[in-house]
Amino acid sequence: AVQMAHDQSKKEGTGQFSAKSKMQSLKKLAQNGKTEAMNELGLMLLNIREYQEAIDWFKKAIEIKPDDPVYNANLAYAYHKNGDLVSARTHYEKAAQKGLTLSHVSLGWLSIEEYKFQEAVEWFEKAVAKDGKTEYVKNLACAHELNGDYIQAIALYKKVAQQENDD
Repeated sequence: AVQMAHDQSKKEGTGQFSAKSKMQSLKKLAQNGKTEAMNELGLMLLNIREYQEAIDWFKKAIEIKPDDPVYNANLAYAYHKNGDLVSARTHYEKAAQKGLTLSHVSLGWLSIEEYKFQEAVEWFEKAVAKDGKTEYVKNLACAHELNGDYIQAIALYKKVAQQENDD
């Protein structure tokens, strides 16, 4: 469906693919209940800082597919960018419960923004347990440092350095 929007918008122009025509095509598909188009439209709106309109489209997608972790994560991010940290946390948690590791990371950074450093440690630990990416270990080390646990932070930073040397 999203590919159809892309193809249609190419035909509408001079062969040039324009964001405006893509957005118009996506809006038509979204208005016809296509959740993928709603999500894509929301992402495009995020990129141009139209946060409230992006929120509206992500919410519509979630009305149709409430358990989709990506739609919940995107809605959370839109709320986050719009300054609604309570709603952001709610939807990051929904996405995390559905197994989206990146939402654990987002919750860690949100906790840091709120000066909840121990909570950040816990969220980053969950992300590292699910996926031991070096980036996630760095995040966990940072959270330990902010939480005043310098010994654990140093141990993790050393682990990161070793992982980077091995790569």
